[in-house]
Amino acid sequence: MVVLSLKEPPREKSISKSFDQIKEGLSYLLKHRAIWNTIIIFAIMGATCDVLFNFYQPVLKVSGIPVIYFGIVYVFVNILSFFGADLYLKIKSKIDWKSIMVIYLVTAFISSLCFGTQNAALVLLAILFLSVSFGSQFIYISNIIHQIVPSSHRATTISINSQAYMLSFLICMNLVSFCTDRSSIFIGMLLNAFIILSALSAFLALNYKKSPVVVQAE
Repeated sequence: MVVLSLKEPPREKSISKSFDQIKEGLSYLLKHRAIWNTIIIFAIMGATCDVLFNFYQPVLKVSGIPVIYFGIVYVFVNILSFFGADLYLKIKSKIDWKSIMVIYLVTAFISSLCFGTQNAALVLLAILFLSVSFGSQFIYISNIIHQIVPSSHRATTISINSQAYMLSFLICMNLVSFCTDRSSIFIGMLLNAFIILSALSAFLALNYKKSPVVVQAE
């Protein structure tokens, strides 16, 4: 007969150690611009993309695209996402992370603008752009986390990324839904485009601004 005795560590020490690890993880993220930029931008971009995914069916209906659902759009989106993931693997070595971020944000912005119309062709184009982009985003952020973040901070980074995404999704979804209910679905989509444009402007301002010239005294 084998008896296993499991002893739980003192709760106070355990909690203290967890907080220290979180503090250390946050400190690491703040020191590495590529990581926290990625988390913030992907939280905004991923949330707004998910908002558009939630509005696929009503947008298609209002645009007059005769689609019988039965999962057709879902399958179509996943196929396009697969090609997006493959596309990222081909371009990642040719451009830097800042350029990749700008491409993603511009793609999401154009998709939102296309969604903010009643033109069926533009709506289908938005689905195409958005799905391909969405498929490569998960590959990109996974690579960033696993290549740059050490294993000791990886769980904290993934957790912070998830929480940032959920917060962004709640904000974007409520704002777009409110505008949709009060005005129209297309006004909601245009608001989504404005959110992404704001994120793009902030990203460009933070990452492409010129360093001030320092004049040294003779």
